[in-house]
Amino acid sequence: MPTCPLILPFAEGASALGSGRHAAPTDGFMAGPENGLLVRVVEDFCAGAECPYNPLVLYGPPGIGKSHVARAIVERFAATDGARVAVSMTGREFASGYAAAVASHTVPEWRDPIRAASLLVIDDIDVLGEKLVAQVEFLHTMDAVIDGGGQVVATMRGRATPSRLLPQVASRLSAGITIGLAFPGPAARLALLRRFVKTRDVRIEDAALRLLAEELVVSTPELSGAVYELQASHSRAGAIDVAAVAGFLKTRPVGGRTTLHDIAVETARHYALSVSVLRSASRRQGVALARGVAVYLARQLTGKSLSSIGRYFGGRDHSTVLHACRKTEELMAHDATLRNSVLQLQAAQRGGESPRRPVESLSKEC
Repeated sequence: MPTCPLILPFAEGASALGSGRHAAPTDGFMAGPENGLLVRVVEDFCAGAECPYNPLVLYGPPGIGKSHVARAIVERFAATDGARVAVSMTGREFASGYAAAVASHTVPEWRDPIRAASLLVIDDIDVLGEKLVAQVEFLHTMDAVIDGGGQVVATMRGRATPSRLLPQVASRLSAGITIGLAFPGPAARLALLRRFVKTRDVRIEDAALRLLAEELVVSTPELSGAVYELQASHSRAGAIDVAAVAGFLKTRPVGGRTTLHDIAVETARHYALSVSVLRSASRRQGVALARGVAVYLARQLTGKSLSSIGRYFGGRDHSTVLHACRKTEELMAHDATLRNSVLQLQAAQRGGESPRRPVESLSKEC
């Protein structure tokens, strides 16, 4: 399993990851290889020098960690120079604040401190979609901050497009860099699970924890919830073992709508290939890359075992499938185009929901 290279730290006392009873105690966003591009961009963005990535747009489905990365950026930004002012608010707060300022004839008093900020962070700008006046104000605010030497960060559920926002706003956001956050990969999931069980003093065998990390392909809040469920159901049974985790995983609901054929069709269409070529023995670079993406998606989004996935994609064995999955994860950390392709295909298949898979123990297949 690859190492997990970086945690983007929050300052002491920052909000815990997640919400409600499944809140996960954390000191930051855990970034594995699947979020390697995000790590590099955030490091550059917070370095203190003039950054070419402006604005920075983070997107992904709910629960993936956009808000936590945004808060981490605010904390790092403030730590580099206490004289610099960071302003952070949600899209809803921006829209309602502007509307209230208009109603009370105090627009300059509300607007000026925001536009004078060295860093402006607007979390969840999707809510501006039906608020055209607020979008225009946001557009001019972005321009004022950037023209004044400041930096802008925005988060949203999908890429900025004219179908979501005014064309001028979508164009302005696209002028910087747009990063799609990925769900945690195996290394990040294992690191997160280890953090959760340590914080909650949960006794679990290392092999059982590794199985959970390999098989439970979900968001960070759902990983946290899984630890709570295991802890509650085995609080008097001693250390949680592999059998207990395997039993827990079998109870997990599976979407059931995504099939290997669905994934093959969408991936082939995305890469302008036929399904037969995608499933063939061809080793041409373009075909191999597309096949690796399809196998990776199948691993994340279906309940099929490695062997079943391999049989569908040209009769490959389980070790070849596992290698292809890990290779694709590694490539995603360095290739923004590939990363965005995978995110687009994931979103098309799961409609914004986090993936869930039943147990197919790697210990039985490897």
